[in-house]
Amino acid sequence: MGTTSSIADRFNIMLKDLAMTPVALDAQVVINCEAGGDCNGGDPGDVFEYAFMEGIPDSSCEQY
Repeated sequence: MGTTSSIADRFNIMLKDLAMTPVALDAQVVINCEAGGDCNGGDPGDVFEYAFMEGIPDSSCEQY
């Protein structure tokens, strides 16, 4: 959840002047796909790789 928030924060900082709706990414998708590893803390690097390769949908896709 923290890693998806950090990715969303980077988008929000980058897009701040475009007056868009803030980006919120769906942590549940990452959990369902086990992109961060197991439940023993996960690995942010794996989540970053998953986001790069597969993408992470908006938080309205699946509720956490």
